[in-house]
Amino acid sequence: MGRNPDGVDRYGSLTPRRISSHNHRTQSELVHIMARRVDLIADALGFERTRIVGRGLAQAVLSAWWSYEDHGHRWDEAIACAEALRWLQGAR
Repeated sequence: MGRNPDGVDRYGSLTPRRISSHNHRTQSELVHIMARRVDLIADALGFERTRIVGRGLAQAVLSAWWSYEDHGHRWDEAIACAEALRWLQGAR
């Protein structure tokens, strides 16, 4: 079973992959966390989940860029969030 850099195998299942050296969560754990947060926000505010995921994805990419621009490091955590949200975009 081959893995790709996104942590998704050829069957569309997430495979364990560490996000960064700073964070000890796997990508599949992060997807689960992000899905739960999206559900909580959608239930509390009444927004569509696709709208929340799209906004979160854009914000995560901006955060990664700002981290890279300002510090040159620690941008990989924001990109991991963006990847998790992108996966949720395709899963729903």
